[in-house]
Amino acid sequence: AKSVDGQLVTDGGRVLNSVAVADTLKGALDKAYENASKIKFENSYMRRDIGQRALKAKEVE
Repeated sequence: AKSVDGQLVTDGGRVLNSVAVADTLKGALDKAYENASKIKFENSYMRRDIGQRALKAKEVE
């Protein structure tokens, strides 16, 4: 929603997806997390574990 002055605002729960493409899985994860970290709002929380299991499995191969 937009506030009276035209700024985007949130109200209640939110879910955000950040997607990125790179030559490697690690590169894509790094880009996705970097982009997501640029989005700020009060009481935001970003999980940093998503994709880590796949990255570790890839390292074992």
